[in-house]
Amino acid sequence: MRCVASLSCLLAVGCVSEPAEPEHVDLAMQLDSLPGLALALNAYRGDAYWNPRGQTFGARLDYHVSDLLDVDGGTAGCAQLDESFTATLGGIALPIRERGHWSPLEGYRCIEPSIGLGPIPDELRRPGVQLVLADASRTITAELGDLFVLRTAEPIGAPDWRFHPGEVVTLTWSPSTDLASAHPVVRLLGPRSLWQDLNHDVFEISDVTRGSDTISFTLPSITADGPMIVEFSSGGRLDCGGVECSLSSSQRVVHDDVVIAP
Repeated sequence: MRCVASLSCLLAVGCVSEPAEPEHVDLAMQLDSLPGLALALNAYRGDAYWNPRGQTFGARLDYHVSDLLDVDGGTAGCAQLDESFTATLGGIALPIRERGHWSPLEGYRCIEPSIGLGPIPDELRRPGVQLVLADASRTITAELGDLFVLRTAEPIGAPDWRFHPGEVVTLTWSPSTDLASAHPVVRLLGPRSLWQDLNHDVFEISDVTRGSDTISFTLPSITADGPMIVEFSSGGRLDCGGVECSLSSSQRVVHDDVVIAP
């Protein structure tokens, strides 16, 4: 039997008092004092039906929450970055969505600091873009390479995007660096309607062969037409200047008028 410490509890046989719930507080901190700091970056495309060309970018600053527990003092802290914290992407100031706080409304947990941007402006669609996080204590730079460069896909031998049932389709893809590790999927979207299942696709193809700058796949033996999406998803470690850093991203090319007919 377990119970809260009280006279009746102390008289009960086998009673063990419950430890008191620690007081949760927000601790003003800077980047160099966040224990076990790690960056989780993501760049995702929008909804395939309603915003197929949309793209957002975000970063969450994870840390070891348990390291901020003061057992003797009975407090559990959540990091809250001070007003000196800033974020830029390719020299553009990013909105700071969250500086960090304790939230009883969101699962009784610490909400990590985070930044985000969307949609991505045209001036960032170039190679060599850097994410820079800084405050009075330190500066962290993440090299994002060609993350925001617009992707292109062109069918070889079918510039009008007209294909035949069962045809093997080969597309050139740029930039070719995506082909090294990302996972491609090809989808033909069904009719877009509020009265239909918006998650319905005419088909989805994950059996895709990657070349040095091309992908190839076999169409199903059906006739159909509609928007085609070619999407690459990837994830892995990133160079963030000595800070543990991961990036999850998806890149997409959409062609609105694809026809598969005899």
